[in-house]
Amino acid sequence: MIIPTTRTAGRVQRSTRKSALPGWLSDNERSKINGMSSLPIRRLQFFTIHTKNLETARQFYVDRLGFPIMSEQAGEYFQVAIAGVPGCVDLSKNNEPAQPNQIGIEVTDVDTITATLRNQGLVVSEGSRAASTERWVAIHDPDGHELIFIAS
Repeated sequence: MIIPTTRTAGRVQRSTRKSALPGWLSDNERSKINGMSSLPIRRLQFFTIHTKNLETARQFYVDRLGFPIMSEQAGEYFQVAIAGVPGCVDLSKNNEPAQPNQIGIEVTDVDTITATLRNQGLVVSEGSRAASTERWVAIHDPDGHELIFIAS
């Protein structure tokens, strides 16, 4: 582990601030990083990219960049892992924009997220997966990108 240091009169000193250590952030520092620190967010869970040419996208992400394929459905999509985060590359239909349009965020408490988002005046849609305990809520940003908050 790297301990942050400071220089004082030519001497190197270890930082004694807890928040300077990895994993030790004050509530104020965490708020600056996470945005709404009261939301029980764990990590980014997935993202989706639309493409007009699935084969060209596959050559780019898999062949050129070397991201491993997690799954694929010929002619529809493929999933790769980018920095440990699953990314789905979908074939664009009806001339959808070739830009990310979904962001999946893993959370610890869907009910708290739902209440917080609704209190902000946002339209929230809810869903679940019958085969698991996974539940999610979703909102859209002003450009139409969907943010999906998922708990399992």
